[in-house]
Amino acid sequence: MTPCHTQNHGKRYRYYASIPRDGSTEAAVRLPAKELEIAVIGAIQSHLRDASWLKSNVPPLHDKARQEMIHAAIDFADCLNK
Repeated sequence: MTPCHTQNHGKRYRYYASIPRDGSTEAAVRLPAKELEIAVIGAIQSHLRDASWLKSNVPPLHDKARQEMIHAAIDFADCLNK
């Protein structure tokens, strides 16, 4: 997906469009930027706030380092809304 925009009567519309590959004749898929960005940020926040997901997807750490990483991930997830 690549970010794109168009204008109509002075209003700017942002969206993401797929890029057909390998000579495909299929039409590009277009998704509204704001809704896609909200969904992606929500998914990232969900993973960062899930300690069991972090433990299974991050290399093994000592207990103290693991706890620090989990707290930092939660803090970062909270910052994504700002």
